[in-house]
Amino acid sequence: MIEAQLEWLTKYIDDSVGTATLPIDVVRKLAEIGATLTVVKRDRSASLPKKGLRDATTVRGTNGYRVELTRSADSPPFLTHRERFSLAHEWAHILLDQYTGWRPTSRQEYYLREAACNRLAAHLLVPERAQRNLSLQHPLDAVRSAARVRLLCGVSWPVAALRIGDGLEHIVLAELRRITKKGGGQTLRVSWSAGATELFEIRGGKHIGPVHVWSELAESLKSSKRIWMETTVGSQRWALVVSKMDEDRFFAWAQDRAATDTNSKEESKMANFAQLSLIG
Repeated sequence: MIEAQLEWLTKYIDDSVGTATLPIDVVRKLAEIGATLTVVKRDRSASLPKKGLRDATTVRGTNGYRVELTRSADSPPFLTHRERFSLAHEWAHILLDQYTGWRPTSRQEYYLREAACNRLAAHLLVPERAQRNLSLQHPLDAVRSAARVRLLCGVSWPVAALRIGDGLEHIVLAELRRITKKGGGQTLRVSWSAGATELFEIRGGKHIGPVHVWSELAESLKSSKRIWMETTVGSQRWALVVSKMDEDRFFAWAQDRAATDTNSKEESKMANFAQLSLIG
């Protein structure tokens, strides 16, 4: 039932943004659904909760919805990509409340609703029309398209990649981060992923083991900034590339070879483009 409602809401979002100028004015979208925005200043020296600080929260009162955005004294005068997504996420919470009345009754449902709000927020910031005329026949196209959407829609790289890879089964995009485990040693954690993630057994927030193909590629990056290879995943032949963003962050992506006709020279061009796209 909720999937049908989410599908309806995504169409509602596309209709509501219409021909609005990109990037979408998320503050205006909050006002359109009757929500007020309050900015809460946080002292930079204030200690953060153990699990971090939420950028935005929604409070429902007798006079409607109030969204509180927490900013530090040295925040820039404009909304950052993260803040824009946080406000869009709260906008999605209000939308779900107004149109579905969905209240989680379990921990599993709570996370399902959070995932739904992320999906709706990404759809608001990157509406369907922003992805028209994008070619996704080659891995380079996926990277180029995500970079274009990122600039056009004023979103972070993960949000752009998530929208580009949404529902696609022939590409995978992911960011990996090397972290130190509590008991010592290091491992790779998936910061975010998009596309055919289940096939590669990766998901945002999860760790990948040392024998995972992308772990092996990342560990092989010593003096070089990128590496690529072909491997079989399931019954398909995939081209994989891992590019070093810095000492502890890697950008990884893959393309089903049956979906396109690529060669090593094209893969190298793709890696070079991604390296430039991810600077900063």
